[in-house]
Amino acid sequence: MCAMELGSEASLNRQVFINDLVKESPSLFRLVEELRILVEEFSRSEHRSYNPLVESIRQLLSESFSNQQVTLPLSVCTTNSNEYARQCLFVDDAIELSIVTMTWGPGQGTPIHDHDGVWCVEGVAEGNIQVDQYELLSREGQRYQFRKVFSQSAGVGNAGSLIPPNEHHSITNISNRKAVTLHVYGGELKKCRKFEPSHQAGWYIAKTCELSYR
Repeated sequence: MCAMELGSEASLNRQVFINDLVKESPSLFRLVEELRILVEEFSRSEHRSYNPLVESIRQLLSESFSNQQVTLPLSVCTTNSNEYARQCLFVDDAIELSIVTMTWGPGQGTPIHDHDGVWCVEGVAEGNIQVDQYELLSREGQRYQFRKVFSQSAGVGNAGSLIPPNEHHSITNISNRKAVTLHVYGGELKKCRKFEPSHQAGWYIAKTCELSYR
């Protein structure tokens, strides 16, 4: 898990973490700072909807990666052999912001999952991924019925957002080379529910999973 450090400029109760890897890339450091400013300004505003914020973040990620304005350190972009890898870059719990990179080897992906009620913006920094969005139709205890509503192939510079309750999706690297994505969350995502197919078509069994970092 991410180690947490107290920000010197913050109150005694404020915890700020920044990964040393961020400091290796001036362009990544600038992006993290721009994202922090956007979220902090939003947290001080009277907005009741996350839509303006996530759209601003989506545009920033899209511009940053499509124009190759941001360079990720090589150590951020290495894959795991058995499953996709999560790496924490930044957390500020006072403004409910975390920034995470994920690397995806060929064929690696997630099952259908939620974000534990946390909004998210995801941008592709390298390679290609497939994002499938699902609509929740029904629930019976821990059994959930979903319907796929769209499937999108996303390449470098593509970015999308999820705002609960519309948060059920899956991500897969369907290419023959690695992919790298950057995820901005409205808080640190420590757990989620994953949905595994049941014996009945269209129905899935929910399992709460603790999330960790590389």
